[in-house]
Amino acid sequence: MIVRNLKCPQCGGIKMNELTTGYIYCDFCSALMGYDMKNIHDEAGDVFSPENMSKPLQTKYISLVQKMASALNEENVDDYVELQIQIKEIEFDLFPKRFSPKAKQKAYRRKYLEFTEAMWIENIGNGYFKKSRDFREKINPLTGKLKSHIENGKMIYEYNSDFEEYLMALDEYLKNSVKESMEMKCMEVYPEPVNPSFDVLYKQSFDASLQMFDSDTVSKALKFLKLEDEYITIVNVNMNVSECFVCKSKLKIPEGSIAIVCETCGNINDFEKQKIQCISCGASVAIHDSNACEFCGAVHMSFSYNSESSKSSEQIQKTIYKKKGGSFFGRLFK
Repeated sequence: MIVRNLKCPQCGGIKMNELTTGYIYCDFCSALMGYDMKNIHDEAGDVFSPENMSKPLQTKYISLVQKMASALNEENVDDYVELQIQIKEIEFDLFPKRFSPKAKQKAYRRKYLEFTEAMWIENIGNGYFKKSRDFREKINPLTGKLKSHIENGKMIYEYNSDFEEYLMALDEYLKNSVKESMEMKCMEVYPEPVNPSFDVLYKQSFDASLQMFDSDTVSKALKFLKLEDEYITIVNVNMNVSECFVCKSKLKIPEGSIAIVCETCGNINDFEKQKIQCISCGASVAIHDSNACEFCGAVHMSFSYNSESSKSSEQIQKTIYKKKGGSFFGRLFK
């Protein structure tokens, strides 16, 4: 049986099931164990294909990114943080594979947005604007040396020594940034039960930086940086089929598994307790007709998140800021 060469940092299990998003969860204990860059980049290529570029969500996203770039240049803290939150909210729907399947649940989205706010406030307090300015002064001349051409409506970059020089500069900056982020207080509110490893954060950061490049160039870049996927052969494992406790989707469960994340609805199925684990508070919850956690009230939806029926980005952002004064963020960053 050929599988990814990935070992869970929590239980030591090997990833058995195929990946559907960028987040890789253990099929034995449901812990976060890695991040898949190729899966994410393939999705980005589809989202920004010539036939999709003019769609409303893509247009809004590009507009917000341009405004964020202006806020960065002006070093406008309030606008920059607000725009980061609005962009992240759109990304949930525009790039679903970029996030955990849990992001289909409102409770997880809110936690992720609150983490995003905390991270950027702390980042800026730690001198992010100056570090970004220094990096741009270093990387812009390298970016200017990159060669490209248009092919079938897509920008294709030439992979050469100049591109590798650009990659090495980017690699150094991101590694230093991730090392600093691992020490940040905001990691206390990261929405996963276990904080991400350096590898996960580094790959997430690099993935965002490679979004503008074509698939062939990205594949070469990942090989150059030794970030390409590795596979190993293991003894065949018995895989049982069960149903998600919430959405009833079919789950392939390796023998010995005690908990698994449903890739369809994002809920954590605890087979040992025959309950789900609440995404909001972490409690073990029996499924009732309401699908609501009896401890915190979070609803565990059996359907994909519908942004049209939820609060808008602006409403969510305003709610977060209203909470800040008496919340963890208010105490941490006042």
